[in-house]
Amino acid sequence: MSGERIQVGDKIVDLATWVPELDTPVYEEFPVYTSANAGEVIPGVVPPLSMDVSGQVIDHGFVWMAEQLGALRGIKLDRQRHLRYLGFFYGRSHLNLSLIRAGADLLFGTSAEQVDEQYLGQARDPDAPRRRYSLRQRWLRLSSLPRGLRAQRAHAGRVRRNEETVREYLARERAADLSRLSPAELLGKLRENIQLQRRAAELHLMSSALASTGMAQLESAVRRWLPEADGSTVPNLCTGLAEVESAKPSFEIWRLSRMVRDSQALSAVFREQPADRIAEALAAFQAKDVREFRRALDAFLEEYGYRGMREVDLATPSWEENPSFVLAMIRNYLDEDDEHDPRRVQERQAQRRQETERWALSRLKPWQKPLFRSFLKGAREFSAARELTKSQWVRLLNQCRKITREIGRRLAADGILAAPEDVHFLWLDEVYTLGSGRDLGYDVRERVQARRAELEAFERIEIPEWFEGRPPARLQDAASEAPEAAGQRVLTGIPVSPGRVTARARVITDVRRDAHIEEGEVLVAPVTDAAWTPLFLSAAAVVVDLGGPLSHGSTVAREYGLPAVVNVKVGTKVIKTGQEITVDGTKGEVIIHGG
Repeated sequence: MSGERIQVGDKIVDLATWVPELDTPVYEEFPVYTSANAGEVIPGVVPPLSMDVSGQVIDHGFVWMAEQLGALRGIKLDRQRHLRYLGFFYGRSHLNLSLIRAGADLLFGTSAEQVDEQYLGQARDPDAPRRRYSLRQRWLRLSSLPRGLRAQRAHAGRVRRNEETVREYLARERAADLSRLSPAELLGKLRENIQLQRRAAELHLMSSALASTGMAQLESAVRRWLPEADGSTVPNLCTGLAEVESAKPSFEIWRLSRMVRDSQALSAVFREQPADRIAEALAAFQAKDVREFRRALDAFLEEYGYRGMREVDLATPSWEENPSFVLAMIRNYLDEDDEHDPRRVQERQAQRRQETERWALSRLKPWQKPLFRSFLKGAREFSAARELTKSQWVRLLNQCRKITREIGRRLAADGILAAPEDVHFLWLDEVYTLGSGRDLGYDVRERVQARRAELEAFERIEIPEWFEGRPPARLQDAASEAPEAAGQRVLTGIPVSPGRVTARARVITDVRRDAHIEEGEVLVAPVTDAAWTPLFLSAAAVVVDLGGPLSHGSTVAREYGLPAVVNVKVGTKVIKTGQEITVDGTKGEVIIHGG
C-alpha cells in the first residue's frame, strides 16, 4: 500500500512500508506501546547512543522492579530481547503497555484498567464488562501483597544508601582527568557508570510504582471516607513538602537573582545582554559583588549543573556545560516581588497541607485514622523518593556524558569519526568495539551519516500516542489537526494541582531557544522534565501535552500551588501565545477564550 513519502538522506521512502534501521523490533507477544510517561522521561527524538544507554538502563529497572513485586510470575519474558519494557520508534521512546498491563493484573491493588487510566488518561474500552479474575489470578494478586509491603519497608534505606554511593562516586570522578586514561581504563569507567545507572533506575522505577500505589490508596480513601472532599483535597495533602528534589534548583536560582537585583553592575549586565552573552560579559568585571556572584554561580553549577533540557539525552548539554538557561531564569526573576520567593511559596503550601490534613482527620472515624495516615505517608514519601532517585540517575548520566564525549574526541582524533559529536550516532556495543581499537567491519562514517539522515527525517514525522504493532506514521507538514482539535474551545486532561486561573498563555516548545515567561502567564508546554521547573515560579498555571499525576511537572506544580492540567494532548498546537485561557486544575479543563 502506497502512502506519504519522505526523503531520508539521498533516497525517498514510503512511510507505509519504511522500517528504519534505528527502530527496535516490536515485541510480538506484547505489541501495544504508548509514549505516555516514556515521552516525558526521554522526550523527543534521541540519537542511537542515548537510545541504547538510557533504554537499557530503564528496561533493566523495569524488569528488576517487576520481579521484586511479583509482576512477572507466569509471564514468559523473552530474556534474549534487547529491550522488553521499552521500544524506540522513529527515534522516540515508548513503554510496552501490554507488558505493564499484564503485570498489573498480577499485583494487589492495581489492574490493567488502572494502568490504562494512568498512562492514557482513560480506559481503552470503557464499555467492556467488569473483568472476573480466575482463582489463580486471585491467588497471585493476593500473594503479591507481602512482596509489596517488604519492598516498602526496605525502600527508604536503599534510596538513602544509593544517595551516599552516588555522591561518593561523583566526588571521586570529579577529580579524575579522563584525557589521561588509557582506552581500557576509559571503557572501564563507562561500564562502571552504566552499572551504577542500572541501580539508580531500579530504585527510580520502584519509587514510581510505590508512589503510584500510595497515591491510588490515598485517593481511594478520600473518596470512600470523605464524601464532602473535592478534587483539591488529595493535591493539597501532598503539597509544601520541601523534599521535592526537582524544585530545589529554583530556590538557589532565586537567591542568585536577589544578588543580581541588589547590584547595579550585575543588574546592568543581565538586563542588557542576551542570556548566551551574560557569562562572557561578567568575566570583564572585577568588582567584589560580581566576583561573589560568580563564586555563587559556580557553587550552584557544581551542585545542580547536571540538570539540563532533555537531560537523559547524552547529546544535549547540561547546565554545567551551557548555563544560559540558568542565567535567563535569573533575569526572569529580577522584577518579581518577594512573594514569589520559593521559600515563602513553600511555607504557604505547607500551611495549606497542614490545614487540609487537620480537616480530613477531624472527619475520620477512629479506626480510619491510622490507615489514612499510612496512605498519606506512602503517597508523600514515595513521591519524594521518585524525584530523588531520578536525580541520582541523571547525575550519573551527566558523568556518562563526559565519558562518552572523551571517547568521541579520541575517535575523531584517530580519524575514525568525522567529528567528536558523531559518537552519539553509534550503538553502545560499537563504542566499546571502536574504543578498544577493534574494527567494526564496515564504514563507520557512512553508517553515522545514514543514521543522522534517519534522525533528521524522524523530526518531520508524527505517530499516535499509543498503537499496536508498528506505529502508523505521517508527515507533520501534511498532518493537519483533527477537526475536533482545530475548533475545540475546551481541552480536557488530568487534573494534578487544584485551582482556577484565567490569564494569557505563553507557549514554549523548546526552552533551549525560548526561556522567557512573563509573571502571571500560563505556561503551556509539550512536556516538562525537572529542568523546566524554574519557569514555574513566574507562571500562574501550567498546561502540559503529556504527563500524569506523578510526573515532575505535576509534582512541582503542587509544591508551588499552581493550577495544573496535564495530558491535554494538543495544548501546544491549539493554544497560541498571548491568547487568554482558563486553567481549572480541579476539573482538568483548559478553556480557550476568543479566536
